Amino acid sequence: MELDFLIPKNNITSRHNINFIEVKSGERYTLSSLKKASKKYSEQMNKAIVLHPDNLIEKEGILYLPLYMTGLL
Repeated sequence: MELDFLIPKNNITSRHNINFIEVKSGERYTLSSLKKASKKYSEQMNKAIVLHPDNLIEKEGILYLPLYMTGLL
């Protein structure tokens, strides 16, 4: 699993600097807004991230971070 989004970047470019973040608090949720934005802005986007109450996983190109890792973004 690559956590390169935690490394600060010196130059702002149109790609690799924008992370889409969605916060979820419950166990059941959908990611329709995140998936639509990811599809529309895929050229400018670095990573799609979901902050949720469970463990760290990466699935279908989306990084799921536990809420306690929010400070690392």
